[in-house]
Amino acid sequence: MLAQLVALPIETQLGILGLCALVVTIVFNFIGTKAPWSIPFLEKWKEEISAALSGLVTGWLSVNLPGGAFESASIAGVNFVVALLVALLAYGTIHLFRVVKIKGFAG
Repeated sequence: MLAQLVALPIETQLGILGLCALVVTIVFNFIGTKAPWSIPFLEKWKEEISAALSGLVTGWLSVNLPGGAFESASIAGVNFVVALLVALLAYGTIHLFRVVKIKGFAG
């Protein structure tokens, strides 16, 4: 039986790319604080690794999501998860800005 691929919309793929770029940036910044000598190397490859990781996630989702009658529901589920993660990250960023007392976010 052949696997039926689910074609994710471009908006979903861009959301996954943005989340992967954010995760890679956070991980690289953490590594940079522990090993400062690695910062030039990590900065050089950050975009490429983010794009490769998002391609991996998008490809994995395309193969493993149920297709056919459930394709629209599975795409809606992925969109919901991406939107939820973006909302949580935005809330965390605003909270961090308030803790650090950045002008315009203290309140």
